[in-house]
Amino acid sequence: MAIEVRSNVLGACALVLTALAGAANAQVACGSGVGPDVIVGDLPNTANFTPVSGIDAFSMATTSCNVGNQNLRWNAFPANTHPAISQQMYRFSRVNGAGRFEMIGYSWLKHGFTALTGNVCCTCNAPGSGSLLGVGCSDPYTASRNASQGGLGPKWQVNAHTGAYPTGGPATGTGGSGTIYRRLQFRLTDVETSLGGTAANMRFFGESQYVSPDDAAAGNQNNNASYRELAIAGTVNDRSVTFSTAAGAVANTSRGNPAIKAWSLCEAGVTLTNVQVPGDGLFIVGSKATDLGNGMWHYEYAVYNMNADRNGGSFAIALDPRITTTNEGFSCISYHSGDGDGNVNFSNTPWTLEKIPGKLRWSTQTQAENIRANAVRWGSTYNFRFDANVAPAAAGEVTLGLWKAPTAASPDASMAAAAQIPGLPPPCGSADYNADGDTGTDQDIEAFFLCLAGNCCANCGSTDFNRDGDFGTDQDIEAFFRVLGGGNC
Repeated sequence: MAIEVRSNVLGACALVLTALAGAANAQVACGSGVGPDVIVGDLPNTANFTPVSGIDAFSMATTSCNVGNQNLRWNAFPANTHPAISQQMYRFSRVNGAGRFEMIGYSWLKHGFTALTGNVCCTCNAPGSGSLLGVGCSDPYTASRNASQGGLGPKWQVNAHTGAYPTGGPATGTGGSGTIYRRLQFRLTDVETSLGGTAANMRFFGESQYVSPDDAAAGNQNNNASYRELAIAGTVNDRSVTFSTAAGAVANTSRGNPAIKAWSLCEAGVTLTNVQVPGDGLFIVGSKATDLGNGMWHYEYAVYNMNADRNGGSFAIALDPRITTTNEGFSCISYHSGDGDGNVNFSNTPWTLEKIPGKLRWSTQTQAENIRANAVRWGSTYNFRFDANVAPAAAGEVTLGLWKAPTAASPDASMAAAAQIPGLPPPCGSADYNADGDTGTDQDIEAFFLCLAGNCCANCGSTDFNRDGDFGTDQDIEAFFRVLGGGNC
């Protein structure tokens, strides 16, 4: 069972899905789009390349489909009216009993140049001329063509929300070379436990996304990513990546669904929240609370930027000040091959954690501080996690800060997303501290201070009176006397 929530404005969230078998992984139907609507209709096969210094690379073949009711322009460079194609790799794993869904690799962009007239998704009833992907038509790119290094451009050139990018051809990057340059790279260490592992402990997924100015102008850019499950073979020094056909795997392409939705297939109880930034693109925030036992819970979050040009720059959770958190963590992708403006990689510096009573907040440098800061850029997923001594709330939310400055068209500085977060700690101890049936007496006060000194009666309460995880502190004493006076903890 998965829960999907859509959030359009700050604080305004509506539950729209409760069954995983429903819209969480619904397939895009032919003719469902008004205007041009390009999706990834099929991920049929892969190509593998020789690793370099612990970094391996592969590529996926992609077949695009126009499921809209108008032709989609497909003009090759120097024109900027064709789709650009990205590829990503994801891993689901379990760490200390808790699941996490992380992006572990990505490629530069393949730019389209000629559209064909296949029937992979629908019936091609309006064939194009090579410069058009007709209504219902499909167009294939082989895995080797999608990995042709000379034709791969950097992602930073493309605004995935509008589909806009410069004319004249993609930036050339750093002029690097080698078998992994610009391709879908992943660290060998990120997959080394897959052989001999089980699907319950570790699974891998490949994702591709088409970005097109025609598709975006029609408002159809939120169904452009599709995914399929991967199988990992080979040796620890050279992996082979193919599509999985194992029992229980996502053996067919999940059309119109980004890979983050596979998290719900890997474990139950995941919340996915769609966050549409006004005047900009779509984020999806995933969250999952896992009971670790002994009163401890693990909280795991994944923030996926599908096509928001303003990017993500901070992630914050408001907590009751009495909650104790530990094992805070962060993970993200590594930029490569000069994939940043000026042919310089964007920063891979981990986000800074601000941990104060009542709040956890991760953030990267602001745009004013560093134009190449490690923001959550389009087509990428960043992760945040911690343990807490409190069970999840019935309802909660997190705050995603936008990295690029607000504009007149997109004025919000941050967005709220429904998510699983810690609830309130148990209430303070009772004013009947010695449990004799008389509340707030001298005997209760005496019993409390004897207990602070290490001489607790058999029925006495805890010296962690305010339930913040610290025992016998000044805060516990203050809370005790507040409760004695009839106040709240």
